[in-house]
Amino acid sequence: MSQILLSKVNEIFVESYALYLKTQHHHWNMRGAQFQALHDLCGNLYQELSEGIDEVAEHIRASGAHVTANFETFHLNSKLPINNSSANIYEMVKDLINCNEIIISLLNESINLSMQEGNNLTADILTDRLRWHAKTAWLLKMNIE
Repeated sequence: MSQILLSKVNEIFVESYALYLKTQHHHWNMRGAQFQALHDLCGNLYQELSEGIDEVAEHIRASGAHVTANFETFHLNSKLPINNSSANIYEMVKDLINCNEIIISLLNESINLSMQEGNNLTADILTDRLRWHAKTAWLLKMNIE
């Protein structure tokens, strides 16, 4: 894996972990008419995100690189918006949609780079993550339309 692609995969790891934390935050702090359904959905999402994060981290390690997973790394490198602690349930869902769409864009760029490098394994792993984030964004959108 080239350094450029490795950097992109690390970025996906950081953004995915930041989304994991954000999803947990929203799961714990939601309130309103759709609370139970969205609370349950967010609980499922952060559990599934955990598995995806692990797969990406293990792929980084398998490529011979070190995985840096600490709050400083996430804080300094994540481009996802900071949580608004006073957000209502609708704003929280829109935030999760936006964050998934940011990661979808990053995944598309990284898949294209993987294919240009002939790195089918990385492209396959990232395509699985792309599929998951696209479905998640759709599920969230269906809850606020």
